[in-house]
Amino acid sequence: MTSHASCERLRAIFSDIDGTVVHYKASLLSLGYEMVATTAAGDTSASIESGDIRPNLAPCPSVVWRHRESGRSVHCLEVPSATLGGGYISRGTLKLVDDLRRLGVAFVLMTGARTSTFLSRLLSHTLPICDYGVCEGGGRIWRLSEVVSMTDGVAPISATPTTDGDGDLHVPVAFTQRTVASTGTPRDLDQLGVCKLTLDTPWLDSMSTSAGNWRQQLAMDPASRVGRLWDVYRDLQALSARSAADGASAPTWDHLVLKLDALSFATAFLVDVRPPPQSAKGCSSTEAAEAALKERFSRLYEPKYGCTVVMNLGKGHVAPAGSSKQSVTSHICALERWDPRIHCAALFDDENDLEFAKLCGLGGYLPTIAHINVVAALVERNAPTGGQTHGSGHWHRPAVEGLLGTEEALTALLQRAREETAQYGPLTERPAAREYSCRWNQPAAESSPLGASELVLAPRREGRVDTSRRLAPLWVGPIRYTV
Repeated sequence: MTSHASCERLRAIFSDIDGTVVHYKASLLSLGYEMVATTAAGDTSASIESGDIRPNLAPCPSVVWRHRESGRSVHCLEVPSATLGGGYISRGTLKLVDDLRRLGVAFVLMTGARTSTFLSRLLSHTLPICDYGVCEGGGRIWRLSEVVSMTDGVAPISATPTTDGDGDLHVPVAFTQRTVASTGTPRDLDQLGVCKLTLDTPWLDSMSTSAGNWRQQLAMDPASRVGRLWDVYRDLQALSARSAADGASAPTWDHLVLKLDALSFATAFLVDVRPPPQSAKGCSSTEAAEAALKERFSRLYEPKYGCTVVMNLGKGHVAPAGSSKQSVTSHICALERWDPRIHCAALFDDENDLEFAKLCGLGGYLPTIAHINVVAALVERNAPTGGQTHGSGHWHRPAVEGLLGTEEALTALLQRAREETAQYGPLTERPAAREYSCRWNQPAAESSPLGASELVLAPRREGRVDTSRRLAPLWVGPIRYTV
């Protein structure tokens, strides 16, 4: 059987990261989880339930969380984060994404995180293998473009650094190529290889009017950058400075405590907004502080500078109007010729995810809910309408939120993909898609090429070294690439 482009069928999953596939300690504790065991980085002696999860994938701490009410345990890896502390992703989540991709379902990861955080997570192998990775809330798009074989003794292939000059990036990787011998017998060929993620530079260049020339400005102080986005940054910075000069104990604007953060951002910046100390006048709650910030944007910054703010995990994410998860979803769907109304599902948790989730017509899944506005949107989305059409797929809230909620959502999507494969046959429409079952060892990177147009994950070689003794058989699952 062959599949048809017009057929309603799951072809892609668009997923947020923080609060969706990665969960944080404070949230897990509030949801009724408790940490019951930890394993030091690189320790592979932890007991693993057979058939449940994969062996250790990376030199990072392993943690076991238990949901007290259900008594279920979840084995996790600790995920790096620049500002939120360590997050946790379940090994079951990693395996479920692998299983979905093996069936031909593309997986797109989207985050508002800064580029350095996103790249460090890729290097730690604590995120699922994905077909597209999006950071800065939609500003940067990375596409898994190819896996290239390397022969013994070949020097490392590295990313060419641009203006930031942060250097090369190398990660040992081995893969098993599925081949057919001359006799017609299938065989597996173990090889060393290079996994390359390519930056969508035309997309990034399209925001230059607002965000400036990213190639020239990465190393600059945000207050010195050119572009309407940085005009907003300077205005908020000046307001904070004037308020501080008036005698406030911390930079404030309309009695709000503001902290601006543009580290490792090319197309956005963060505003940490919170109510003032109880002794000060003004906004008395975080919700009121957020509302005051949004009011200033809708009144001034959106019409004058074309910049918007959305709240994500308690921080304001400021970006050009065209840089959003919604825009990226439409852009990637156009590149891949997916109709999001009949081909895509969404995993999400926060207010800044709502618009892209509404595009995905095969339903939405909320492992947690991070903002009160998401609850209202969920109720509105699932309200009876009398006659539903494409794009009106229900949003689902799991029985147990958090780590188990993520696994429940992915399990439901995997079941759908399996049923559709049985009914329609395997997916065949991703151009020249090939699969490799890959084994990753620990990364050996010292730095990240934040300005590079290509991020290359390659074996680090020191002359003609027998790397087979250094590359442990750590199975990650299929990597798909196009040629």
